[in-house]
Amino acid sequence: KIQSMASIKDKISGVLKEKLQIKDNIEKMQQQEISQLEGIHEKVKNTCEKIAFNEMEIKYSEFKRNVEFLFNEFNRMIKKVTEDPEHAKQHKEEFMKTYNKKTNTMYLDEFYTAIMEESSCFGSKMMTVYMDYYNKSRVCMEERCKYLDRLICKGIIVEMAKSAINKEEEMNEWENKFQEIQAKMQKTLNEC
Repeated sequence: KIQSMASIKDKISGVLKEKLQIKDNIEKMQQQEISQLEGIHEKVKNTCEKIAFNEMEIKYSEFKRNVEFLFNEFNRMIKKVTEDPEHAKQHKEEFMKTYNKKTNTMYLDEFYTAIMEESSCFGSKMMTVYMDYYNKSRVCMEERCKYLDRLICKGIIVEMAKSAINKEEEMNEWENKFQEIQAKMQKTLNEC
């Protein structure tokens, strides 16, 4: 009987060891699957951030091109007016024709809305997208903010030139908006 009981005990021990080994294997497999899922989740998150960034860049690329183009046209007009003041009116009219073909004030308003992260027709929250894409890197965000700051300044200069040529007084609002933009950028940089 003792031998029989010892044999049963050995069988039970073997079964328990086997079950414990299976349990350990299952736990290892679960950990591997969790790690794989975490890796997949991180890849999906990074892909989504890249997509949002690329959409943002595409969405505002025309705005950026127009601002740069119109700013260059403004500088060209200033040069022409300086070199040929007798035809200043004609040079200003040429600038206005180019301006009217390229844009209207709404482009600057839309860009402002995206930076300030208010609801916009595109629904983009520019600073959030950039923060996610650059992983809150202060260096990257400082460069991005400097670039946006220069771009907006150029846009405001173009708008001021248009307002001056047309003898409008609508640019006062942009002084406040520009300060709001700078405050928003600083707040964003503080989150890095």
